[in-house]
Amino acid sequence: VEGAYYLNTGQTLSSYPKITTPEASANDLMGTIEAKVTGTDPVSGDTINFTCSVSNDASGKPVSQTGSGTITRSDGVTMEVTFTMTFSNGAPSTGTMSLTVPSPENLHLSMTLYPTGSAEGLVYTTTTTPETVVGTVVIFAAADSSGYKGYFQDAVSGTKSYFN
Repeated sequence: VEGAYYLNTGQTLSSYPKITTPEASANDLMGTIEAKVTGTDPVSGDTINFTCSVSNDASGKPVSQTGSGTITRSDGVTMEVTFTMTFSNGAPSTGTMSLTVPSPENLHLSMTLYPTGSAEGLVYTTTTTPETVVGTVVIFAAADSSGYKGYFQDAVSGTKSYFN
């Protein structure tokens, strides 16, 4: 079975799900589902390659999701991503995401994900040990009245740079 995910950027991603652990208590329910998600953004040329695993309760509702993978930008830089999401009564509750961007940026993002679709977190430089906070990133659940989808706030100057 092949499904598809559609990001709000307009990027269509292929998904290849498979049942990995049938639910022991009932032969018609799924316990764990794994999906391989891949795709290429038609505008930027960036590619995504994730493996996700969703664990369900005895009724088939999702309890947790974990995943990892890469995003390869069209300039050849490959970023590593890991994420987790918990669910409450089958609906997304809270989650985390870690994104590491190698040279030339040398950044690490540590984000908290919210069920509304918003997120916030810290941006670190990986050129120091330990990593040093360089700013905060906030992603809105929906674009604001100016069309912005979030902002980065510099840790030193406090300047906010909004993005679409």
